[in-house]
Amino acid sequence: MTSLSRFYQQLAKERMQAELLEVRQTAFDVETTQIDLDQLSSAAITLVNKRLIQVAVEKPGSVRELVSLARIIVASEAVEVKKAWVQLEEDRRAEAVEKGLAKAKREKEVRLQLEAMFDHRKPKMLPPSHQIIKLQILRRTANGRHS
Repeated sequence: MTSLSRFYQQLAKERMQAELLEVRQTAFDVETTQIDLDQLSSAAITLVNKRLIQVAVEKPGSVRELVSLARIIVASEAVEVKKAWVQLEEDRRAEAVEKGLAKAKREKEVRLQLEAMFDHRKPKMLPPSHQIIKLQILRRTANGRHS
């Protein structure tokens, strides 16, 4: 009987190893699968709604189950409303940040333009036509002619 016992123990051990490999593969598959939580949530609520209608039609006296199912539906709707409010707030804040960045950029551009206009320390490059006129004026004053 000991050999039969060892056989069954070995068989159980092999079965556990096969199940462990199967569990590992399932865990890997679940981990690598892209799950759309919104779609999953929607499907779950659809099933709860279906069950609520089924209970209401088949067992109208089952108040506890009806109340429990209704609470699940109401809680789910409350979560959806909260998600919508959060999304609106995120959008509002993103818009405010964008406006602030645009305003800061405009202010910087204006500041740089004003600095360029009123900064007398830096020599300004005149356009070529102005440079020629300036040279002519300098020559005239050097020659003693003032016109």
